[in-house]
Order: sequence, then structure tokens, then C-alpha cells
Amino acid sequence: MINEFISLFFPDCCVHCNESLVDGEKHLCTSCRIQLPFATNNEREREVILERFVFENRPSNAYSLLKFHKKGITQSLLHELKYKGQQSIGHMMGEWLATRLIESDIWPGIDYIVPVPLHKSKLRQRGFNQSICFGQGIANVSNSELKPNLIRRIKPSETQTKKSRMERWQNVEKIFELTDPDSVNGRSILLIDDVLTTGATMESCLQCLNEGNPHKIYVAVVAVAQ
Repeated sequence: MINEFISLFFPDCCVHCNESLVDGEKHLCTSCRIQLPFATNNEREREVILERFVFENRPSNAYSLLKFHKKGITQSLLHELKYKGQQSIGHMMGEWLATRLIESDIWPGIDYIVPVPLHKSKLRQRGFNQSICFGQGIANVSNSELKPNLIRRIKPSETQTKKSRMERWQNVEKIFELTDPDSVNGRSILLIDDVLTTGATMESCLQCLNEGNPHKIYVAVVAVAQ
């Protein structure tokens, strides 16, 4: 009753259009929810993702939940998560991602869900790793184990803005280390992150994971930058 009374004066609003939410709506109004740009993940869309991994560390397959457009609904959700600390948005999108993965033909019985880690300085600044939020959502609706500390970021990287494809790769090369190589041996890994741009950071994570001799590595992201 108290919550309902408060909501009369301070209603929750849609993170994209700022309209007041009604009962049953969470973070997005029904109109914006309907307009979410879900990826179809057909063969061509998957190949577009895989083409961003241009070196030897190419994943076995790739999957995206949403498409990313500047000033679009996906950007609004990720902004609220990353910069306003609404971690429940990350959990929600992780559950959406898991549901679509399990319904797809690429879910191979993943052993471990591995989020791309943040450097400890960035983690202190933000207070949480948004990729772990996605991983918690995926783990909630799957039988796979979340391994948030399997990869450790051992040094920060410079901003990737305005760097060429090769410069981006050099910027993130060997910035990760595998904390428990034996646990990776023969396992199927799902590497997850928020937005895939060039793929350089995830490719560096793939290189790190491959040192443990996994069975297969798949990648899944909340969104792919167009």
C-alpha cells in the first residue's frame, strides 16, 4: 500500500520515452517494448558478427539479443544500466537473452557463462560489471554456471574511439589472464558482453580462454552496433 501511495506522486517512467509505467510494466512501457529491435539471428546476421573476429580466435558461433541504434531503445536501456546503476535491467536482458538462446539451434549445453571483465579501476568507478548482470540473468533461466572470475583483466586499456581495427586489437592484446586453465579444458564456454563494436576486446578474451583448451567457445552480446 505504501509503494502504491508513493507511485501516485513519483511514478516509475519508461527509460526510453519517459511515459509513466503502469502495473505489469518494468523499465519499458508496452509501446517501447513492442518496438524493441530484436535481432533475428539468421545465418547472415550471425556471419556479420563472426566477420568482426578477423584473427585466429574466431568463436564457434555468435548470437545477439538486440540491434543497437544511436538514440534508440537499446541505447536507452544500456545507458540506464551502465551509468545510472539499474542493475535489474541487466538481469532482465540476460533472461531475455537466455530464453532466446535456449530456443535457438546454437545452445549446445553451455558449461560456463563467462562475462568480459572490467579492470579493477573501472570496477571501482562504476561499482559493478554490467556483463555480470547479464550473466546472472542467463544463469537464472539456464543450467549453466556463471564464472565471473575465470578471466581477469590485468591492465587497463585506452579508449577505443578513433582507433583503427589493428590499433584496437593492439590496444587490448594480452590484457586478460585465465585464472583457472584446468577448469576450461574440454568445456563449452559462452563469452558474454554488452555491445559488440569491432570485436577486439572479445577477441582478446577468446585468445585468453583458448589457452585452457576448451571444447568450444560461443559469444553472445546484448546488442551489435550497426
